[in-house]
Amino acid sequence: MTNLISKKIIITGTVQGVGYRRWLQKICNENGVIGWVANKKNGDVEAFFFKVGDEIFKNILSECFLGPKNSCVTNILVDDYEEKITSNNFEIRV
Repeated sequence: MTNLISKKIIITGTVQGVGYRRWLQKICNENGVIGWVANKKNGDVEAFFFKVGDEIFKNILSECFLGPKNSCVTNILVDDYEEKITSNNFEIRV
């Protein structure tokens, strides 16, 4: 049985200006994940995943460490997230 979890991650490193948000959106849409991703003012990328299967989340998290070409991820912070997301897909937010 798959556990559904909601998580927030903050990705640090060279993750802005390299297509990271669009890359993550593509992976999430391919896996039917609901949530959103946005750039933060400090240069990090922040992403929220709503009621995703725990195995799918683990796979996406592993991919996030690799990132798209030209990115260089130095760290990812993972935290539980309780707020409901009202979207039906994975969005890029500005």
